[in-house]
Amino acid sequence: TRWTSMSRGLGDVYKRQAQKAYRSGQVQQAEKLIHDGLAKAPNYDDLVKLRNDIEMITPLAKRLEGSEQLVGSEDVTAIRAMITECESVMNIRTQSEEVDRIKAKAATFAQKLKERLTEITTQATWEGDQALEQGDKRMALIAYRKAVNADPGNQKAELASAKLQKELTPLAKEHFQQALVHEELGQSELAEAEFERVLEIAIPGDTYYDRAIQKLKKYR
Repeated sequence: TRWTSMSRGLGDVYKRQAQKAYRSGQVQQAEKLIHDGLAKAPNYDDLVKLRNDIEMITPLAKRLEGSEQLVGSEDVTAIRAMITECESVMNIRTQSEEVDRIKAKAATFAQKLKERLTEITTQATWEGDQALEQGDKRMALIAYRKAVNADPGNQKAELASAKLQKELTPLAKEHFQQALVHEELGQSELAEAEFERVLEIAIPGDTYYDRAIQKLKKYR
């Protein structure tokens, strides 16, 4: 019993030292302390659990830290992917001091990223309004699309985007078809000009924009 008590005491000392090292970012030192502690207290469950927790959460912590720049990013796809990852960390069922710390960090980070999406959709909606006031429907559509991408629930941007798309797509189609006519007639310069006009009306990702890009490759 005395040896068990001493073993537990030694284990506690190593556990506290390993936790301190880990929390200060010294992962290798923490792992060494756990290894040394288990050499002196082989059956000390708390050290085993700490080792397992560190092995599980260290890669998660690195990914969170490596993605902190997303808080200032415009990359909606990357932001959404990281929010999903944060939520998966928050749903880890294991409970311990170290796991709870990473879960809390993930929750805080996810909230910041959600706030960033709100900033993006608000700014993009404003930019769309400004472009529309200036008569630049193409730039307005790009801005509204960005706003909807950041927040699919942004009804104002969604309605404005749909309205502009309905206006611009037939116009892009008209110029694209005219370009095809010029091609058939061997009027390459006129065809190129019409394909260029499509790019001035449609936006990347739209059918006629992408088709015009492909067509223009042989003119450049």
